[in-house]
Amino acid sequence: MEKTILLLANSCKNGGRCLAGREIHAMGGRLVAGPWVRPLGDGPEGSLEYTVRRYDDGREASVLDVVRFRCTPLPAQPHQAENVRLAPGQSLVKVGTIQPQLAIRTCLQQPGHLWLPEDMCPVRNDRIPAAWLNEQPIRNSLYLIRPMDAYLLRTVSRSGQPQLRCIFTHNTLRYSLVVTDPRVKSAYLPQPEGRYPLPGSHDNVLCLSLGGELNGYHYKLVATILSAGQRTPPALNHQGSGVVATLRGKD
Repeated sequence: MEKTILLLANSCKNGGRCLAGREIHAMGGRLVAGPWVRPLGDGPEGSLEYTVRRYDDGREASVLDVVRFRCTPLPAQPHQAENVRLAPGQSLVKVGTIQPQLAIRTCLQQPGHLWLPEDMCPVRNDRIPAAWLNEQPIRNSLYLIRPMDAYLLRTVSRSGQPQLRCIFTHNTLRYSLVVTDPRVKSAYLPQPEGRYPLPGSHDNVLCLSLGGELNGYHYKLVATILSAGQRTPPALNHQGSGVVATLRGKD
């Protein structure tokens, strides 16, 4: 089968990357977002290697790109139901790029809670017990949300390694989640420990992902920090009109 998705997550994963996004379709001259899709490759734990993420022109797939690829379905996992397997020898094909404001307007979500209701949270709400997910599998492991009172915290992990966290509020609950966005990590991990504002404009959104099992838990991660004022190359389709035309032609 073939999928066309708007990339909203670009996350570090076992030396490769984890990319994910929402299916998009053209309907009445506008973009409509569908289900989340996470293509898996041949890297460790399904991570995507550079050769798969590289387009024919040598550029690498990035957030806000619209990409197309052939894939095969996979059995739903308790913590990740959106996974598909890239077809053998398949790499991502770029269809176009969407401006950040349009991407946010099309794909923003407002979940009542982040996978686990407040009264069922363990000691820390940055994780979900694997045993709980095995009993109650979730429908999706990705969200695009607008946080409140968010900032970055450059800190140190329990193992003594530099770590970057995003502190924010969602539906009155305060969260502290590890950031796996490679662009943001490269900018802030070299900085001294301390508190930093989110990059870009004040209108930021977070793409959250639920990671694989680690020591009996699945951790909630900030896979991408996206700003409505984030710059995109000037040659890209204006407000997604070119992408709409391409998708309409395909349908």
